Amino acid sequence: MKTSNLLAVLLISLGSFGAANAQTFTQLGSVFDGMSFGTVDWGDYDGDGDLDLLLIGDATGGDIARLYRNDNGSFMPVADTFQAATDNSAAWGDFDNDGDLDFIMSYQLASDGEGTILYRNDGNDQFTALDISVPGLSQGYVDWGDFDNDGDLDFVIMGSGSFPLGNVTRVYRNDGAGVFTDINAGLMGLRRGTVEWGDFDNDGDLDILQEGTAGFSLTRTLLYRNDGGGTFTLVPAGLKGVYDGQAHWGDYDRDGDLDILIDGSDSTTDRFTIVYRNDGSGTFTNINATLPVAGEGSSIAWGDCDNDGDLDVAITSAGTGFNDVYRYLSDSTYAQLNVPLLGICCGSLAWGDYDSDNDLDLVSAQLLTGTTLYRNDISTKNTPPSPPDGLQSTVDGSTATLSWQEGSDLETGLAGLSYNLRVGTTPGGVDIVSPMSNPSTGYHYLADMGNVFENKTWKVVGLTEGTYYWSVQSIDNNFTGSLFAGEQIFVVGSPEYVCGDVNLDGEGPDIADLIYLVDYMFADGPPPPMISVADVNNSGGNVDISDLIYFVDFMFGSGPAPSCA
Repeated sequence: MKTSNLLAVLLISLGSFGAANAQTFTQLGSVFDGMSFGTVDWGDYDGDGDLDLLLIGDATGGDIARLYRNDNGSFMPVADTFQAATDNSAAWGDFDNDGDLDFIMSYQLASDGEGTILYRNDGNDQFTALDISVPGLSQGYVDWGDFDNDGDLDFVIMGSGSFPLGNVTRVYRNDGAGVFTDINAGLMGLRRGTVEWGDFDNDGDLDILQEGTAGFSLTRTLLYRNDGGGTFTLVPAGLKGVYDGQAHWGDYDRDGDLDILIDGSDSTTDRFTIVYRNDGSGTFTNINATLPVAGEGSSIAWGDCDNDGDLDVAITSAGTGFNDVYRYLSDSTYAQLNVPLLGICCGSLAWGDYDSDNDLDLVSAQLLTGTTLYRNDISTKNTPPSPPDGLQSTVDGSTATLSWQEGSDLETGLAGLSYNLRVGTTPGGVDIVSPMSNPSTGYHYLADMGNVFENKTWKVVGLTEGTYYWSVQSIDNNFTGSLFAGEQIFVVGSPEYVCGDVNLDGEGPDIADLIYLVDYMFADGPPPPMISVADVNNSGGNVDISDLIYFVDFMFGSGPAPSCA
């Protein structure tokens, strides 16, 4: 914990109501198109350290698809041709592990017909549309997640397709090279809702939360547990069945497991907004939150807007009169902040720190009233979390089990942090597991939780023989990333390495290997991953100061070359 901010901690823990009342949001003149029945999503697609905005939906002049590049707080439309559509869902994700954000969209055209397109980010504001042979679905949702722990992003998609398809929910496995395979997961087909990945039981694989309708008043909110091998089991969690709303994961009480926020209408058109507390073993308890009900055509979003570490709620919905931001206080109590959100049917909300001033701003997309950006002007700013430590790895065949200890954070605390894993075949690489963050600065390209959620152990399967470089960062409830922890190495199989290639980068022995030895000897750096390669003076199976002296003499004197056993 950062002791210099102890006073701030005390104020937050007391639930300083005065500070909450002082919080303001400034409604900015919008450069964005107004739209409904679509998607608004933040993502730093160009990796320049600020969040850009994807906006797709039904506008007054017809369907649109716009990508706005954030240039230091000014938004410029990117000159690219995306499929304009309504009744769509889109999501950012690095499907090809090349370090930048791509996006997938599933949609309906005003002139009839559906489609699903994957846009590959080729850099310099250029995107290539890929046909991935996935049926188009309207009134649905799509979300990226690595359900099979092989390091690349798969996706789950739901919605309504043209006859004879009807309502479907499908999981597509990423097989590389832009090929995705339906695993026939057996999930209930729904539309007019959402579907999201999240590890509710913290067992190291991704489960599925789903909300929507199957038609004929069959409204459902479903939880599927990932049992491995492409098998998903329906959990009898007792969640209220609603549709035309949303269901989202988030740890509102910062206790280390994922809770659920839902809104929408049931089969009798009654409206609901419910926070379910995760009590473990598949048990979720309605906390009877003091939030207004939001029915058909509503949008809801979780984010820590007041920088006290827990999750607040933004709501827009037609006809409720309660379109606003609600600050979480304690237990089940929320306080209305009187933010002038413009409410109308079928809009979208998204939190994100667009101006990088360490607080969450809000974008609200609406058709008739326009898409509006609300700048958060709170005076108490969020502090980034600290990275985790104690990184360890074990390898069993082609599977690596990676673990770490908790990071720390002034506001979110220890248990409430999520984590972002990266794994590559080169130092700093992301080609095996992409964190969708900058490996050097830790800047998180998404306004979202980390890719392994709140787990502190994660398996990566199906690895080939070789050396792997990995690290992890903390993500707080402001969606801010820490620096990455010091990079670690693990080895799969028994590859051949040159004696003296201490860091196993395939380029030794060189100065980088000498630095690795110095760091290990004098700065608490990681031990050499292969003793047989680092024992450069062939002293009998250990690495000590004599090896360092030997290496220095070789690099800068006239000493002999490394000689391993």
